[in-house]
Amino acid sequence: MMQSLVISLFPLLVIASGVFDFLTLRIPNWLNALTALTFVVAAFVFAMPLPVAGMHIVAGVLLLVLGFGLFAANLVGGGDAKMLAAAGLWIGFDHLLAFVVFTAVCGGVLALAVLGIRAAQRYAALTGMDAFASIAGKKVELPYGMSIAAGALLVLPETWWFAALQH
Repeated sequence: MMQSLVISLFPLLVIASGVFDFLTLRIPNWLNALTALTFVVAAFVFAMPLPVAGMHIVAGVLLLVLGFGLFAANLVGGGDAKMLAAAGLWIGFDHLLAFVVFTAVCGGVLALAVLGIRAAQRYAALTGMDAFASIAGKKVELPYGMSIAAGALLVLPETWWFAALQH
């Protein structure tokens, strides 16, 4: 019972981060910190072996480096970089590649949607359509936290956590 409750925290936290990013284009530091902290609690509750926990930490550190590289290249925001690392703690090293691929694919879909919105804005500006007049000319940002959340949720059932729940 306790393990099921603890494992449900991660999906709730990444969904909350994605929603925050969608609504505000920011992911609060406290939410990323809470996601990372709940990993520590979950590892304790599940009695995660130290070598497994170590590899989860390696995954988080690698994604922190990757995230800040993407941030330095102005491809993602700082909150996105920190969310990527916090999610990496939960996903672990064994599923890191799948997580990154799913996140990138979801990010591509999101980018296509944003391009569609921008095209609609340009069309509205050219034709004077009232339905889009209020957003015409405004820059539409990419809330990448939504893609990170989607990637994490897609990979989570394959991770160590769900195998541990079966035993």
